[in-house]
Amino acid sequence: EGAAGTPPFWSGVRLQGSLVFLFFAFLLTVLVSNKLEGQNIQIRSDKAMKSDTIAKKILDRTTYRIFYSYDHQKDPQDAKSRVRSLTLLQIGNKYNRFMDYFKYRMDSVNDVSVKKKLPVVQLMPMLTNIGRQIKFRPSVIQNRVERKCITQQNIVLSEIYQYEEATPKIQWEMLKGDTIISGYKCKKAKATFRGRKYIAWYSQDVEMPFGPYKFGGLPGLIFCLYDVEKHYIFTLNGLEKIKYYDPIYLWTRKVIKTTREDAQKIHKNFCADPVKALLNSGKDINIPKETQATVQPLPYNPIERE
Repeated sequence: EGAAGTPPFWSGVRLQGSLVFLFFAFLLTVLVSNKLEGQNIQIRSDKAMKSDTIAKKILDRTTYRIFYSYDHQKDPQDAKSRVRSLTLLQIGNKYNRFMDYFKYRMDSVNDVSVKKKLPVVQLMPMLTNIGRQIKFRPSVIQNRVERKCITQQNIVLSEIYQYEEATPKIQWEMLKGDTIISGYKCKKAKATFRGRKYIAWYSQDVEMPFGPYKFGGLPGLIFCLYDVEKHYIFTLNGLEKIKYYDPIYLWTRKVIKTTREDAQKIHKNFCADPVKALLNSGKDINIPKETQATVQPLPYNPIERE
């Protein structure tokens, strides 16, 4: 949040008839850091404002939902820069999806509101409130049959960067020791994955070899996962079997297919120079010179360092 008396960043953004989707994708981009809040940045569009259901490709239906609390240190040099949220693992018959729960909720509220034909002025405050709680940005879909993994993420404005890779195979080393998490006896393991060393606590009482983000492959569900620096911490706090229709899907609007390496580079460049990234986005954006001079680089502490 901004300092007392300082308006949040989005209150200084002027939307002249832009799509609701563009507004909220932009909101996700700029709320990555409060260093961009309160700035006088304008986005212009000739399109009439309207709401729409989320453009998606249905892949599977959820059989289990697993919730993990999310605790992240945004700035690797600042222990006080921690943010907390809630993430969701959807498990289907063939696919899994892991994402920020509030992004999942935003999609659901948007779809229901459109079906009920709620006016945009009523929809926006609800979605804005939910959007401000989103902290974990990637959405990871795993095809368990083909052993493929698709990652989607908003980085700059409304475009969704998407890349596909073989499902990472984590090389776990089993360790001595046990603990109790949420009433389940858990065992310990460790692994190194893309530049970070991790500790995982898993329970063989829940025979699902899954976990948060791209992690899995243990003989039981991961109940707690963290890197040894404690920059990323995921802790299970809910598990439910789903009997109603709850789809697992890919976003299909404004998707840019790329590689993992290029997506990382785009994210790093955005954090290094947010103004340059916004001005080079191809959108009609106005950032006053005096504002440009005040915007500082954003903290960069990705879950995958390499």
